[in-house]
Amino acid sequence: MKNAIGRVEASWRPASPDEGFEIVRRRLFQPLTGEQFVARDAVARAFSELYGSQQQEFPLECREADYERRVKLAYPIHPELFDRLYNDWSTLEKFQRTRGVLRLMAAVIHALWERNDANLLIMPATVPVDEPIVHLGSEHPHSAREETSPARKEAASILESRGTSPRNYKNTLVFLAADTIRLRELEQAVRQYLAWSSIWDDRTTLNLDPFQSRQAETKRQNTDETVDARIPETYQWLLVPGQPDPKGGIQWTEIRLQGQEPLAPRAGKKLKNEELLMVQLGGTRLRHEIDKIPLWRGDHVGIQQLCEDMARYLYLPRVRDEDVILAAVRDGLERLTWQNETFAYAEGWDEPRGRYQGLRAGQPGRVVLDAESLVVQSEIAAAQIEADRQAATATSPRTVSGPETDSAAGSARTRTGSASGTGTTVAPPVRQLRRFHGCVKLDPVRLGRDAARIAEEVVQHLSGIVGADVQVTLDVQVELPQGASDKLVRDVTENCRTLRFDEFGFEET
Repeated sequence: MKNAIGRVEASWRPASPDEGFEIVRRRLFQPLTGEQFVARDAVARAFSELYGSQQQEFPLECREADYERRVKLAYPIHPELFDRLYNDWSTLEKFQRTRGVLRLMAAVIHALWERNDANLLIMPATVPVDEPIVHLGSEHPHSAREETSPARKEAASILESRGTSPRNYKNTLVFLAADTIRLRELEQAVRQYLAWSSIWDDRTTLNLDPFQSRQAETKRQNTDETVDARIPETYQWLLVPGQPDPKGGIQWTEIRLQGQEPLAPRAGKKLKNEELLMVQLGGTRLRHEIDKIPLWRGDHVGIQQLCEDMARYLYLPRVRDEDVILAAVRDGLERLTWQNETFAYAEGWDEPRGRYQGLRAGQPGRVVLDAESLVVQSEIAAAQIEADRQAATATSPRTVSGPETDSAAGSARTRTGSASGTGTTVAPPVRQLRRFHGCVKLDPVRLGRDAARIAEEVVQHLSGIVGADVQVTLDVQVELPQGASDKLVRDVTENCRTLRFDEFGFEET
């Protein structure tokens, strides 16, 4: 037998984190080509310079020369995320280092792709919290109102530490546990399925006749369906840590889930409905949370710091990801009542000059998540804006000798006179922007989602203006190399008529 098989023994060792970079990248991403290498190197250099310029804000290893090489190896995933998965998560029982990382990162990458995430790297803070919900194993079940259940003990242990280190980002975790009684029923169903599967697999050895074989096959299928049905019935407890009082202890909320949906989406939906996971946050709510603690660092707080705080502290709202916070900042920035209800936004703080750079409030604008962008207290921002306005007024007026009437036009024009003449101050005309137009290509695979985002983030702002005449058209152009079948022509034509297309049709090339 040994000669026939010809097996050769070889020593085996788990993949190192650096080797894991390459394994995950090859399995989940296409190889880099051409300009993509240049883009990768530019990103690695930018992160390296950021860590070097903000040394007090980042761990020591980030400043080492070798860290830039690690960013390139792990690209487009930040090496810190790999370190947490390989060094911390691998200490969890039954978490397979490479396979576990592959499964988790495949789910994370899909979720970020669906959301059209535009971050330069996939970082720990960008992992969607509603995707990696912690599923406690069957050895840690829970019963209603049992504070010492195996599930509560295990959840508390995971919440407090990651491996041998204290856990920092506690507000990114929720736990899903099995019900103690339902678990016994699930285990019984699994045993029956395994028994009938064994009979079916050994039907030849057991010399089963056709009737018995069909019976074994039917039983195997039925018990398999029973197991599938009992899994969501069993994993019905959602354990959510919270801290109503910032100075108090952790309190656990237990929620019983119902329904037959997949476990993670069902848990995520319940969390959203109970506002235990925020997928949307208004500017006024964000201002309230910042004031309540408070989270201000002086007269402002960095947006990155806000994201850090939200992920770290259990007494703050649990948000899906950093995009929720960015949307809340944009909402607060656009409000005309910003001085009383929200805040202002600045691109940075000029320490030598003692003023904010790119300060904006009460108007739509781009909000960036970087180490410099800030949310600014409204009264502080209002003072700088007023000072800038007064300074601009003092330097921008024109001096004229008096109005001269243009009889042909039937209107008065103001002309600039000599410097020695007695003049009157006239403010420059206000520029009026009266038309907007935009054109964008949409991904046909994600057409509904992308169109909804455009409607919400662009069209909604414009259509809300009194008297605005908003027109939106959809232009569809499709090349069919193999030609269109008669059925396709009939179906599309009928649907276009039903949807009242102004014009449509198939053409020959």
